[in-house]
Amino acid sequence: MKSAIPRNLWNQPVCLFTTASGEWNWSAFSHLLPAAVLLQITAVPPPHASRGGDKLYWCHSSTGSFSTRSAYSSLVQEPSVAVRALWKAIWAWPGPPRIRTFLWLLTRNRLLTNSERCRRHMSSSDGCVLCGLEEETSLHVVRDCLLAKTVWNRLLLEAVSSQFFNLPLDHWLELNLLHGADIGHMWDRTFGVVVWKMWQWLESYLKSILSAGTVYLIYANSNIDFQTFQIITEDLGVLKKVKEEGQGWEQPREPYEVKAWISGKSADGKMIFSHTQGEPFFFTFGKSEIPKGLEMGIGTMSRGEKAVIYVTKDYLTQSPLIPSIDDIAEIHFEVDLVHFVQVRDVLGDGRLIKRRLRDGRGDFPMDCPLQDSLLHVHYKAMLLNEEKTVFYDTKIDNNGQPFEFRSGEGLVPEGFEMCTRLMLPGEIALRREAVVADGRKMYCVVGEEI
Repeated sequence: MKSAIPRNLWNQPVCLFTTASGEWNWSAFSHLLPAAVLLQITAVPPPHASRGGDKLYWCHSSTGSFSTRSAYSSLVQEPSVAVRALWKAIWAWPGPPRIRTFLWLLTRNRLLTNSERCRRHMSSSDGCVLCGLEEETSLHVVRDCLLAKTVWNRLLLEAVSSQFFNLPLDHWLELNLLHGADIGHMWDRTFGVVVWKMWQWLESYLKSILSAGTVYLIYANSNIDFQTFQIITEDLGVLKKVKEEGQGWEQPREPYEVKAWISGKSADGKMIFSHTQGEPFFFTFGKSEIPKGLEMGIGTMSRGEKAVIYVTKDYLTQSPLIPSIDDIAEIHFEVDLVHFVQVRDVLGDGRLIKRRLRDGRGDFPMDCPLQDSLLHVHYKAMLLNEEKTVFYDTKIDNNGQPFEFRSGEGLVPEGFEMCTRLMLPGEIALRREAVVADGRKMYCVVGEEI
């Protein structure tokens, strides 16, 4: 551009190109400059005495005045409100710290992809090692790769898929972490786990631990509505979809006794087994009587809850429920949790077991007896023989009156008191203790009446 301007006009003052009235003298230079530059000059009024003298204006401040804060902000490039909100959402993400750290690296575009390796001269190729079709950027790995799209298409509703796959990285993260409720239930949590697993899958592939088919096995072979499901294991090997909410907050754990209607289908819908007629399937929690993944899923259910539990091969262990698991890659278990009985190994060594027979009143443990409480208890003592001979019953041998004692005074056997203090008013429980009384093993049925 400068070569087209006569040399005698170079470095001339602005006043040579203005009129006496203070306007631009367009005839003096309009033929020398392109139209785009002339439009920029039009937006800037020329200096004139009538407009006052020139003064300094600090462009990084709304008032034009210099301040240390505005200078610091201009140097560090302080993030916008939207960026700050995204960072807050990442560090407040309700999950493992390692996933939060990964999300932060993803936001900063700091993942060591092939594209980044190529930029650092660590690799000669920037192509994706999984699909080989595009440059392997951070966004490609977690969203645009064919394998990644296979997963996302199983998770997303059709209405949001178009926007989901066309946003740049920063806006894409804002959509999923700040506005995830518009996509699905607890979507921000699901999103965080899935993008993290995408990256882990890539690293595992590079280490030849996983094959490409393993990456999307659970999705490619499944017809799963992922809009309302619970992630049981971080590697997505066990998922649960609630069909009908249960009652109460209590969930079965070792060594509870559980009754449930259970059926299992393969990923393509073929029935493998069914326990939905006759009596519900009975098992003891923690005794390997059902596959490991199924037990993990049932451990998140409450009484009366109905759910589908998706279990992949890594969590399908042999058990009385499914003796053979050969050639089964994934099972969808339909579970109706009918009932479970609270069983406590009070001492942790099997010598003192408390089994609840009837629920009590109130909340555990707030309404359980305290130290120095006056207790009224009906109990029945029986032998561990085939006849279960009863040798003492308060309702018969104590004129129908409950046994009275104060906790902490040592007036009753220690195991008896320990179990009683774990009971609620009105509860009936079976206490089985490996003790010998007069040469006879015994256990007791205890029902509090406080």
